[in-house]
Amino acid sequence: MGARRVSTNGWLFWLAQHAKLGLVLLDEAVQNGVENGMLRAFVLASRKTADFERQDFKEQLSPNVSDQEFVQLVGAYNDFKIYNGMSLKAPPDVAHANFLRHRGLPDYGVRKKNPVKTHRVTHCWSCKNPLDNKVEIECVECGWIVCTCGACGCAR
Repeated sequence: MGARRVSTNGWLFWLAQHAKLGLVLLDEAVQNGVENGMLRAFVLASRKTADFERQDFKEQLSPNVSDQEFVQLVGAYNDFKIYNGMSLKAPPDVAHANFLRHRGLPDYGVRKKNPVKTHRVTHCWSCKNPLDNKVEIECVECGWIVCTCGACGCAR
């Protein structure tokens, strides 16, 4: 697919220029309920989502999205999500899976704090947010505390 893959607020999006529709955003999280052979995309020009025939739509995509267009498109999509009562931030388990996927790493899942381990307080190596394993979940693979941005020790 000719699209720019980005991760923001724990969500994984694909941004692209569509030959007829202009800037579009594809969000895996909103594909539930879409008929087979179709996909749902956010179209910047209309500031709403619509369903399209998957193959035809993908053939008309180009990944040429500038940083300025990225900001404009994701900002408009976030406004759309707020208006429609959708979460701006991905749940930590989804953010973690998307973080690993964006880096081509396998996702072995998350767990509550290992009861054998002691209480840990630290900060995220990726975004510097404070972390506490009494509150946050841990990565099954590396055992690190998973940040709300999705980062763990697997990508270090």
